[in-house]
Amino acid sequence: MRRLAVRAALPALSVLLGVGAGLPATAQTGGDRSTTDVRLDHPARGARAVRLLGSDLDEAAARNEMSAAALTDLLTSDPSAWVDNTGTVFFTDTTTPAPADEPVVAEAPLDQTFELHSKPGSTKTIYLDFDGGSASATGWHASYPTTPITQPAWDPAGNGAPFTSAELAAVQTVWEYVAEDYAPFDVDVTTADPGPAGIHRSGVLDAAYGSHVLITPSVGAQEAICPTGCGGVAYIGVFGTTSGGAGGDGYGYRQPAWVFPQKLGNSPKNIAEAATHEVGHNLGLRHDGNSMQSYDRGHGAWAPIMGVGYDHPITQWSKGDYAGATTTEDDVAIIRSVVGERVDEAPSGILGAPSLPASTSYVSSRTDVDTFLLGTCSGSVTVAADPLPAQANLDIELTLIDALGQVVATADPTSTQTSLTTASGMGASLTRTVDPGLYYVSVDGVGNGPWSTGYDDYGSLGAYTMALSGCLPTPTPTPTLTGLDLAASGRSVTLTATPTTTLGSLVGDVVFTEGATEVGRATLGVLPPAVTLTSVEPGMHTYTATFVPLGTTHVGSVSPARSVTVQVWSTTGLTATASGRDVTLDVRVATDGGAPAGTVELRDGGALVGTRDIVAGAASMTLASVTPGEHAYRATFVPSEPASYVGSTSPVRELTIAADPVPTTTAPVAPVPPPATPTATPTAAPTAAPTAGMLSTSTTTIRAPRKAGVGSRPRITVSVVRGAAPARGTVVVKVGRRRTTLTLVSGTARLRLPRLEGTKVKLVARYRGDATTSASSATRSIRVVAD
Repeated sequence: MRRLAVRAALPALSVLLGVGAGLPATAQTGGDRSTTDVRLDHPARGARAVRLLGSDLDEAAARNEMSAAALTDLLTSDPSAWVDNTGTVFFTDTTTPAPADEPVVAEAPLDQTFELHSKPGSTKTIYLDFDGGSASATGWHASYPTTPITQPAWDPAGNGAPFTSAELAAVQTVWEYVAEDYAPFDVDVTTADPGPAGIHRSGVLDAAYGSHVLITPSVGAQEAICPTGCGGVAYIGVFGTTSGGAGGDGYGYRQPAWVFPQKLGNSPKNIAEAATHEVGHNLGLRHDGNSMQSYDRGHGAWAPIMGVGYDHPITQWSKGDYAGATTTEDDVAIIRSVVGERVDEAPSGILGAPSLPASTSYVSSRTDVDTFLLGTCSGSVTVAADPLPAQANLDIELTLIDALGQVVATADPTSTQTSLTTASGMGASLTRTVDPGLYYVSVDGVGNGPWSTGYDDYGSLGAYTMALSGCLPTPTPTPTLTGLDLAASGRSVTLTATPTTTLGSLVGDVVFTEGATEVGRATLGVLPPAVTLTSVEPGMHTYTATFVPLGTTHVGSVSPARSVTVQVWSTTGLTATASGRDVTLDVRVATDGGAPAGTVELRDGGALVGTRDIVAGAASMTLASVTPGEHAYRATFVPSEPASYVGSTSPVRELTIAADPVPTTTAPVAPVPPPATPTATPTAAPTAAPTAGMLSTSTTTIRAPRKAGVGSRPRITVSVVRGAAPARGTVVVKVGRRRTTLTLVSGTARLRLPRLEGTKVKLVARYRGDATTSASSATRSIRVVAD
């Protein structure tokens, strides 16, 4: 039995860039994507939808986490893309007849058909609902009021409520195909109803949520939502959103994703393709098209899942590497960002490789290679890895490896389409006569030929089972546990590992790695193995330690990842030179760990006279017409990466600026007149000294709402005036811990805040000033309230 977990009792399941160009933020945060109310009289698509949105286009785009240009491009380039009466995007997808020959196989007892789970225990769920039910007061009903509330069960036999044996087998086949598509991810594809709490996300702290796929031959729903016919329809980016609330049936306002089997020939393959495709939209994916079609229909034996896969047995996730692709979304990365990745069950190399599994294993990414210990082998050895018998996504390459890690044999048959549901050559097996010794096998997902005729390894992911003959299993090794301690001193980092076991003594090495790169190795001895790394680059570094046992008595283990920040001190030097009343300030910033990045703040006494960016460790500034008198200059380095570099301040440099000399004139000498009688002469009032070099005062203000809803993105306006005139330059806005530098336009800058969380958000705006204007700052708080 493949990938099958059956629960006798249902588990208690309770408690994210624009869609066109990146990851769906709402699916990551669970926030309501609404910004303001956008209201249309009815759903629309194409250029007509853009015209109807009119001045609300920007708000509709923000609701869908797109730019206005991206939403316009989507609506005008993909005829299956619509906006509902609130401006939210959904897709209506194509129909197709049933294939001529289609295998239908039950992998579980028929009485457990509605208790199937692909990954029991996951908090993310894809619920395949075949037995009818209700759907009311949803976004579908708001946009299409004639949508019925009660939906019938799938009934291809036309015999009414009871499911026949053939129908139950068909349900299991659909489930298996969809489970294969989502096998690389941490999500449970199930036929068991998790209840509303397992699908609708009640808030950002609710970790249990998913997609409700209603597979129903409801003519009323189909004709209301897509009267010209469609195989499925779903909103985009609603997996994990709280937008709109729970809806009348509690599963979510923008649930369900609909699949209409009567428009798909009641074919299990077609229904599975549609279900996977519609959930893909829920997870934030757009269509995979080409230069001629909004849906790419594939080539050879292959088609993209978010295109049209009805005519091909190998349908995989894509990132637009095929010829003429119009969408380059990274499907796997987007899905993984929402639901997470399935935990890898085996390492890529022989170190720490577990014994050959008796149950199903998975290739979960294009870099995931699973290596297993076969045991002691001698003579003829046969090992095989089999994917699903039909609709497999995983194309397997099998490699036999000896105890030294050397390749003994490799098998990778060429895949070929044999029917609309089945391709040959997806599995692999090899038989080899070997000398006595320990052997291993690795399983990798691979491609087949160039993109002009085949596919690469990007979407070659999924489930497989293993079979073996000719080897004796080794005794079950004892587990180990490895810990890791880090200590940083300047640019040196010391890594110390502590492997332990519950039985026997440990012999072997510890390999220290940063990411996939080995940075050191130590042999286990009397003292815990350790390495010291020198000249480490500034910044955060994450390390792991892997215990590699000598022999087969113990199982190797990998420590939890540990992080450390290497912070480098800086030294700031300043020279100040005067030329008349002009002063030139030259700054040098030095570190022992690379060229620092950041700014330098220049002050005369306590007054900021200017800021400059550090370029190649230096900055310079000239002050014109400095006020005569005593001046004390200093420079402060403010690093742009404070976690990597420590700021510093230069010694004070004193200068005396002399006043401009008073001009004099020489007159001809005249005869000295006789002394006159003294008379009193009024004394003239003293003339005020010139004020050249003094700074104008700036004032910074923030305009923001006093309160805003959780998950909303309010706009704020920062204004800076210089006396009574608008200031120029830039202003730094700090929202929580995030800083953004904005350019002032007529003394004003605007910013749309990230999605609000918590109970209060503090805003700080700092204007750094310039050579003629003083610095200023302002603070403001927004109270975050529940909708």
